Amino acid sequence: MTDATTALTAVGTASLLLRIALGGLFMAHGYPKVFTKRLQVQQAMAGAGVPPVATNLASFLEFFGGLALILGFLTPLIAGFFAIFMGSTTLLQRQKFHKPFAGGYELDVVLLVASVALIILGAGAISLDALLGV
Repeated sequence: MTDATTALTAVGTASLLLRIALGGLFMAHGYPKVFTKRLQVQQAMAGAGVPPVATNLASFLEFFGGLALILGFLTPLIAGFFAIFMGSTTLLQRQKFHKPFAGGYELDVVLLVASVALIILGAGAISLDALLGV
């Protein structure tokens, strides 16, 4: 293998691992919001001033966007949506809930940075994006 091939393989592997971890985490967080606890989540977020339509969109993004990341489908676009979403949740945690960084919104920041990393890395060779030539 050449150095360039090794680098491409390393980037693709890193992207695959990040897609699986990030996508799985978002799916796990989105599943109950979409399928089992939608009304409870809407009520809780309404108390923070978030309208139900925004809560539903965020929930669907978490579950179905997470699935798209795992599959490597439209990865930079979906990761961009997640970066925006995590930026907004960070602001919500700080401004509405007055949470500190540690024990409050640190996970949101990590997910934001991981999403930006996927925008930069792309989906990698083992992805629907690569298969479809996207």
